[in-house]
Amino acid sequence: MKKIKTLIQKRLIRYQQGKALKRVDKLLLNKKYSDPNLTGEIWHLINDANSKIKINDELAEKLADNWQQDMVGVLQRKLVDYQLYQMKHNNSPMVIHLINEIMKQFKEINNLSILDIGCSTGYYSEVFKFYDPEKFKYNGCDYNQESIKIAQSKYPDLDFYCEDATRMSFSDNKFDICFMSGAI
Repeated sequence: MKKIKTLIQKRLIRYQQGKALKRVDKLLLNKKYSDPNLTGEIWHLINDANSKIKINDELAEKLADNWQQDMVGVLQRKLVDYQLYQMKHNNSPMVIHLINEIMKQFKEINNLSILDIGCSTGYYSEVFKFYDPEKFKYNGCDYNQESIKIAQSKYPDLDFYCEDATRMSFSDNKFDICFMSGAI
């Protein structure tokens, strides 16, 4: 009975993610992409239905692999494509603005290797390149294989790895900087 309940819960989450994708697509068709105030609305459409699903600790443990679902990167990409568009039109969301401010701290150092842990579809590579294309050699890793596939297709010249942040296979000191945003 417990296995059936877990399977039903997984299918419900997948169904909710599909509905969220349709809602975001509809919003973006009916609004101007140039509107700098859609981040919150997109975020809520992506996350609202899933946040309403109540699960206890035992079920949460059984659903831990849901982070592997292929829709995770697709949904997130809807939001970040909009945010990257805003960045390129001088309307950077706060998180992107803060990353730029942090990058400024590395004034005279270039070609640092950076590992973006929990990179999803690799979108922060565009942020680093946009603000200072010579500053970092970008690498990304994520737990979600489908997100890594999207990253590799969008940024074929960059290195992406499927890794569990709690058990990464990289040797010590392989990267100059490890970066993590929104993964915890």
